[in-house]
Amino acid sequence: MFRQQEHAVFAYCIAASCNKCAYNLSARGTRVPGAACQ
Repeated sequence: MFRQQEHAVFAYCIAASCNKCAYNLSARGTRVPGAACQ
């Protein structure tokens, strides 16, 4: 469940523009800047 949810968050951030994403959940569940999203 966690994996799917985290993946959905990443997909949403990327779709909504990673740069504007306040923060993303990394694979480890930690918060990282949207700029680090790739």
